[in-house]
Amino acid sequence: MIARSRALDRLRAWRRNAAWAGVLSTARAAFDGQPSGGVEDPGAHLESTELHAELVAALGELPAEQREALELAFFGGLSHAGIAGQTAQPLGTIKTRIRLAMQKLRQRLAFLRDEDL
Repeated sequence: MIARSRALDRLRAWRRNAAWAGVLSTARAAFDGQPSGGVEDPGAHLESTELHAELVAALGELPAEQREALELAFFGGLSHAGIAGQTAQPLGTIKTRIRLAMQKLRQRLAFLRDEDL
């Protein structure tokens, strides 16, 4: 039963990470000041630019502590415990900040999910 639960946890984490891969590469480019490349269709480029702007705006609206924890987790590849150690904050605080940041991003960018349907 423990092995099954661990396997399901890993599968869910893999799916979650795969879903965020495209969003994170766009967000990383936004923080680096680079436009996302590889788009040849002008309409797709315009849509990509609009999505990029929305993502940057949503990340910019997060409180600094939440944005820092989110960046370290997704862009820095650190675990929650690693972030807690690096920032000298309690583990529970880091987990809460990341959870709240993700909730705010989901709410702020919910219209994107609705448009894809």
